[in-house]
Amino acid sequence: MKIIKARYSGFILLEVLISLSILGIAMALLWEARVNQSLFDQELHKRFTTDRLTHDSAILLELKMSNKLLKYGYGKH
Repeated sequence: MKIIKARYSGFILLEVLISLSILGIAMALLWEARVNQSLFDQELHKRFTTDRLTHDSAILLELKMSNKLLKYGYGKH
């Protein structure tokens, strides 16, 4: 009876270790995805604000109102 109980306890321990390993891998992948999403969002925002600033400044130059451009609305440059 003790042998069966020891094997069963060993199986539970092994199952818990495998589950924790899978959980660790999943958490690492989730963290990496979050970091990559953050970098992607920063790059997208930078490109969008640069394009918008270029477009808006061209319009204001045509209207001869380039001194009316407020750069604080275009992100960190």
